[in-house]
Parts: sequence; structure tokens; C-alpha cells
Amino acid sequence: MKYFSIIIPIFNEKNNIFNLVDEINNSIPKKEYIYEIIIINDFSKDLNKEDIFELEKLKNTKLINHDQNWGQSKSIQSGIKFSKFDTIVTIDGDGQNNPNDISKLLNIYFS
Repeated sequence: MKYFSIIIPIFNEKNNIFNLVDEINNSIPKKEYIYEIIIINDFSKDLNKEDIFELEKLKNTKLINHDQNWGQSKSIQSGIKFSKFDTIVTIDGDGQNNPNDISKLLNIYFS
């Protein structure tokens, strides 16, 4: 098995993040990989307590909440700090990156 962490920094991405996590979970071959998804909420204004609770319940997902807006680089750093695997993949929370590309990238990395 191959292990990795996916880090997703978000700021006001409520309309994207739930679908993005679903797409990631549906695109990663479970027979080849064990992974975690780390979402860093960089003090989003569009997430309420229910949204945060729902994010925390998502499969393979950890949520880190910043207490102020630190920016994308600090969010990625927070995700790396809390990741349990050495191999890290980052993806934006806005849905502009194709989650199917993660498997392609990993196939190259692990070959």
C-alpha cells in the first residue's frame, strides 16, 4: 500500500468543498492507496457551525480551523504539520484542479 496526505486550504469555499471531497474520495483507487484529506479552514466567513460539523464527519477527513485569516501558505504549512504521512499532495479548494489528476501524479511519483 502507498500512503499520502491531501492538503486543501480553504477560504470561503463552502460552495465547492463538499463536492471536492466527494470527487477526491471517488477518484482515488482504494486498493492502491491509503490517504487522509486535511482541510484547513482559513477563517472562512461562509461556513457556519453546522457546515464545520459536516466537514469534520466526511470520510478520511481532518479539519483544522484557523482563528484568523493567515493565507494559503500558512494554511498549507498547518496541513503539513498535522499530516500523518510523508507524501503530501496539495489541491486548491475552489475546484479548479481536477481531483482525477491526483492519481495520475501519484502513479508517476510512486513508480
